Amino acid sequence: MTRTKPGNIHLGLKIAAALLLVLLDSVPGYSQIVGGTLSGTITDASGAAIPDAAVSIKNVATNVITNVTSNAQGIYNAPNLLPGSYEARVSAGGFDTKLVSDIVLTVGAQQVLNFSMKVG
Repeated sequence: MTRTKPGNIHLGLKIAAALLLVLLDSVPGYSQIVGGTLSGTITDASGAAIPDAAVSIKNVATNVITNVTSNAQGIYNAPNLLPGSYEARVSAGGFDTKLVSDIVLTVGAQQVLNFSMKVG
């Protein structure tokens, strides 16, 4: 009969615990998502991008306004908006202002809202 020394048992437990920690540390964690994203492209009637257009996104319940600007390709992005009802107003030099209401965002939503602007 072979006897195991007490020190060997503790060493084995320490090694097993260390391996378990390494394995658990390598499991990807997931962040909690609390809002939604509203994004899209702003173009003129011919489909050309409108850079530097001002997009104002208002939470109807709280009246909190998020302002973003379209990039050189006419793309805007407004992440981390709380769930709720919104309206979006877009304005750009030389174009009529456009308003869209009744936009509903839910948790994790990635809603696309494109705007085609008319010359004003």
